[in-house]
Amino acid sequence: MKKKAARLLPWLALAVSYVFVIALYALIGRHNVNADIASEMVLADLLNKEGGFLSPNWYYSTELRVVSPVPVYQLALRLFPGNWHMARTLSLAILMAAFAASMIYMGRGAGCMIPAVYAAAACMLPVSEVHRFLFAGGGFYTMYVTVAFLLIGLTLRLVRQKGRLLRLALIAAMSL
Repeated sequence: MKKKAARLLPWLALAVSYVFVIALYALIGRHNVNADIASEMVLADLLNKEGGFLSPNWYYSTELRVVSPVPVYQLALRLFPGNWHMARTLSLAILMAAFAASMIYMGRGAGCMIPAVYAAAACMLPVSEVHRFLFAGGGFYTMYVTVAFLLIGLTLRLVRQKGRLLRLALIAAMSL
């Protein structure tokens, strides 16, 4: 019985962290919107209306990002077209789940999955205002960290012969 409880503990910590971050955003996120967050939501709404992933009617200020949370915002806005706060909350839930999964994937490739589950739980928590804004609440860097962990996880698995060519192809495609 104790072994079973001990095996569930990291997953319980992850679930508690996940629910805490999403609930916190649901409660206070509406009051923490700035021009960056708003512009990404406006872009997602415009792209939904135009039915695409790029718009000729949008001025992309500095870059076109290949890895962007905007498609996630588009999905959430399709589910909650009249409620941008719910759309942002759902988007954050999706981004945080993807982050946790990528960290666990990386940890499993390194042979330390349980520590990776604890690390994902800890990294989700808004330990500072900057971390909350850029990662756990704003979602600005969540996609980049997720892709980085996926790439590291794929790289760690290259030593295995089975499926090696596919992993190399995925690494090359994700690195472009």
